[in-house]
Amino acid sequence: MLNSSNILRQVANLSPFLIESIWIGKLNNIRGHVCTETSENQAAIKQIESGKLTIPFAKSTTPLEDNSLVKCRDSIKNVVGIITLTKAGLDQ
Repeated sequence: MLNSSNILRQVANLSPFLIESIWIGKLNNIRGHVCTETSENQAAIKQIESGKLTIPFAKSTTPLEDNSLVKCRDSIKNVVGIITLTKAGLDQ
């Protein structure tokens, strides 16, 4: 999972190891993937679910637009106002 406040640095660090692309999107079904037994995890889940993590991401996406390795899932496109395509395979 990428931390939205460090996404530019994380993409830069991962890029040399990518073969095709890196897809960025919100975590679906977080409660099914993360242990909810600790109060620390519960607080993190609430923060992610509330969408607070999308604000720093939205402000930092411009430098990623020219990176052909980075592709955004619909969950991020909706946040930053990118038009979603209805035909599979045409995403950029």
